Formats: sequence, C-alpha cells, structure tokens
Amino acid sequence: MARPLFRTALAFTLLLGATSCGKDDAAPDDTVDASTGGSPGNTGGTTTASGGRSSSGGSVSSGGPASGGIMASGGSRDDTDGGGAAPGTGGATSAVPPKGKSAGCGKTRPSADGATNFVKHDITVTGVDPAFIDAHPANGGSWTDRTYFVRLPDGYDPSKPYPVTFGGGGCGATDGASGKNGGLSTLPQGQKDAIQIGLNYVYPKNAGACFADDFVNTPDLPYFDAVLAEVEANYCVNRDEIFAAGFSSGAWETFLFSCARAGVVRGIGTAAGGLRKTRPACTDQRVAAMMVVGLQDTESPIGPLEPPGKNDSLGSAPMRDDLLARNGCDGTETEPWDPQYPACVKYKGCPAAYPVVWCPIDATHGDGGDYSSKGFWKFWSSLPSP
Repeated sequence: MARPLFRTALAFTLLLGATSCGKDDAAPDDTVDASTGGSPGNTGGTTTASGGRSSSGGSVSSGGPASGGIMASGGSRDDTDGGGAAPGTGGATSAVPPKGKSAGCGKTRPSADGATNFVKHDITVTGVDPAFIDAHPANGGSWTDRTYFVRLPDGYDPSKPYPVTFGGGGCGATDGASGKNGGLSTLPQGQKDAIQIGLNYVYPKNAGACFADDFVNTPDLPYFDAVLAEVEANYCVNRDEIFAAGFSSGAWETFLFSCARAGVVRGIGTAAGGLRKTRPACTDQRVAAMMVVGLQDTESPIGPLEPPGKNDSLGSAPMRDDLLARNGCDGTETEPWDPQYPACVKYKGCPAAYPVVWCPIDATHGDGGDYSSKGFWKFWSSLPSP
C-alpha cells in the first residue's frame, strides 16, 4: 500500500502570484526581516481580484485536451534575449533530483524564523544570463541580490523532514516585498504540516510588477534553484514533497516550475495563469496538478489561444493538456474529485501518483477562494508515493 505523500511534514508552498493585472492578495502584514530583526512592516499591496467560489458544475467548457503535450518552448521574447537558455536557467532534462532528507536536518533554524511571521531572507543568485540583465534592468532591486520569505510550522522539529510549499502572488506590489505574506499561502498561521516559502519578484523596468517568467532565459529559474538549495541547507526538508502554488502572476510562475523544474516539484496548484508561448523547454518529468480557472476570466483565459493572447498566453487549457500528456494519462474521461470542491473534476486515466484535477469555477480573474487556500493542500496531502 502506498504511503501518504505527507508521511513527513515539509511543504514548500510555491504559491506564486499572477502575471496579469491583478494586485497582490491582501493579507495580515506579518513580515520580519531576518537581517535586521525588525518589526512587521505596514506596507503592502491589496488585491483587486475577487476570490472565486464556485457555483458551477465540473464540466470543462473550453474544448478537451489536445493529443500530445506542448513540450518545446518558443523563441525568445525579443532579439536581445538570445534564443537559448542561459547557464543556470535550465532546459529540458530527465535527470532525477536528490530525494529524501535534506542536509539541513539536525541543524538549528535561523534565530529570527518562527511560526508567526514570514521572515525575510536575503540571497545571492548565480547563473542569471548576463544578456538578460543587460536587456532588462531590474526595477527597484537586482536580479542577483534577491529576497524570499519563510514561515515555519508551529513546533518546528529540526530532526523531522517537512514538505515545503512555495507561494507566488499576483502583480502589483511595488514595495519590493511581494512574497511577504507567503505569496499565495495554502496553509494558515500556526499549522504544523509544512515549511512555507513566499517568493518575491524583481520585475523589469517598464514591464509591470510581476514575475519575469515570460522569457526563455528567465532569471526566475536560477532564483528558484537558489532559494530551494538554501532552504534545504538550513531546514529539515523532505525533498520528495516540494510543492508550488500561485495566483495570477504567481500561477504563471508556478506553471514555469511545473515545466522546467518538473521532477524537483512534486505537485502544483494554480489559480488563473496559463501556458506561455515563450518559456524554457519542459522536462519529461511528471507533476501532479490542481488547476483552478475562471470561466469568465479575460486576464488569464482558458483557451486554447493561437496565436497567443494577452500575456503571451496559449491559455490554461494547453497547460492542462501538456500535463495530461506528460503524466501519461489515458483518455479524457473525468469524475468528480471532492464534494467540498464541486467544480473540480479528476481525469480518470492518470497515474494515481500524478493526478490532474481541473476546476473551472464560475468566476472572473480571482485567487480561487477556498479552492486554493484549502483545496491545494488537501490535494497535495492526498498524493501517494510515486
């Protein structure tokens, strides 16, 4: 019998925010700077997107999965970006990443960290393509000197490996702290299940306050790699249980990880977002996925869109179809996933360890409400061992 995926407790909630026009989710301002030990800040973006609770049934209104997945990336966004992936940005790979306990098991946690506040950490990122830096100066920050935020589970035990959840928020935060409330947090304060990471975007000048994932040589892959490596070195992580989630810009970012860091990331949860035309190549690894999409969402439409629509998007349906193909799902027949989430259907032909759950809700561009804040963790924690 397969063990529960969350046999041990450590979840990197890659909850990433939206690349569309929606602003960051409003949340309690509970950030602490690990380098200064300062008190929580008082600034923060508010959300303009409504939470999307579902009253619709679970049918998919946007055309069924296409045969085969969209596996290769398009060209660079502009001529200055070059055509190939930069060192550290990673292309397609079949390499199996290290699993099991991380090197941080047994170490004393950084003194400023705790279960109450998201604490800011500074990090140096290597492997960013110099051509990207030259072509796209960072607005209010640096592509190589970045930050992220950590909130530990209540009663954190350095000898016990935990899942990790990465979270990303939506566009609009111009204070340099888009991840200060966890980005898109899938677990409440005081939870005992996972380590939560809020990813923080640095955005190109004149390109909006969002993650910079719409490039073949995106700097956000080296950033993710650096944060994950540092978290595994400093905390007791179960490397079999790395998860990512996001709303809007964070959802686009999460799709980037599900494509270019599949095999590292065990499962994802997205609210809005979609598959970019321009992106690094996908790996051939499988990823469990729960996708919440708004039936009236014009910022991140379901699609499929060809030519690409707003935000260089092919739509969220092509991302679903890619995951169905990559995960080895047989057919397109669905069944209800969970009665608490009536909009969601599960594809019946997918491997038990790599399910795809599709949730078209009766909503515009929103963060998914309970579908994301509670449903993503329920989905991840139900996954059996691969």
